[in-house]
Amino acid sequence: RPPDLCFIDGMHLFEYALRDFMNTERRCAPGAVIVLDDIFPNHPAQAERERRTRVWTGDVWRLTEALRRRRPDLFLMTLDASPAGLLLVAGLDRENRVLQDNYTEIVRQGLARSGPPDTVLERRDAVDPCSERFSRTLAALKRLRANGVAPRETARRLRKA
Repeated sequence: RPPDLCFIDGMHLFEYALRDFMNTERRCAPGAVIVLDDIFPNHPAQAERERRTRVWTGDVWRLTEALRRRRPDLFLMTLDASPAGLLLVAGLDRENRVLQDNYTEIVRQGLARSGPPDTVLERRDAVDPCSERFSRTLAALKRLRANGVAPRETARRLRKA
């Protein structure tokens, strides 16, 4: 059976996280959710592509920006979870090929940035996973899934929730 919830915590490099996301989305059940780990490095040294710290997120932080730019149809919620944050993604569309068709260009653009912006290091706009906002989002997601709402409509309604 196709998975309903997938957790991606892989190679800690942007291109691998992007590939994991693309392949997972293609296999997910309708209404599924993907959660990605390591999107918020606590220090620029943790965000480097080559590991030189005990705690290391690599450059997975680049994926959030790439998804926002290339897949505005998705619902993205950054979570201020310890130690390195999470990205919740809903409104998945198994048929969407934007990322696959533009993979090389997305990786090239993503790697062009030298390091994580302050918005990433400060976890700006990240949601507390213990907050009412997060609880409302989960409740809305559960209702939308139970009602078989289409991916684009799911993302639109979650943004309103």
